[in-house]
Amino acid sequence: MSGRRLLLARASRGRAVLAEELAAAGCLVDEVVVYSSTDIEPDDPEIQRLAAQLAAGRIDWITVTSSAIARSLARLFGENLRRARLASISPVTSATLRELGHEPAVEATEYTMRGLVEAIGRSPQFPNGGPTQVDQEG
Repeated sequence: MSGRRLLLARASRGRAVLAEELAAAGCLVDEVVVYSSTDIEPDDPEIQRLAAQLAAGRIDWITVTSSAIARSLARLFGENLRRARLASISPVTSATLRELGHEPAVEATEYTMRGLVEAIGRSPQFPNGGPTQVDQEG
């Protein structure tokens, strides 16, 4: 791969691992931010509604699909995150949850949405065995 020129399209935040690995392999890497993500504020009506449901114990599971989402959830819901089971998509996301003081109930072994659904379904904490199918297009 040495000497190859690559364009890495990415989000406004996230880890630089891919760019670093490509550069270490000898690639010339140009990066471009193709979308920006911003945090929702705690006073958002939808967040307030969900926070009340979480505090009341009416949310069983929360899927956590990135470290940025883990940090946002901790900021928005704080200790109430302990009232639901956290399903992590990867070891990196699980490590972030642990740094924030939250232990994931499950972690996907295949780091995809399908893998996350399957991890929840395999959990003994999921009533009736959990979901059995995943939308092929989602």
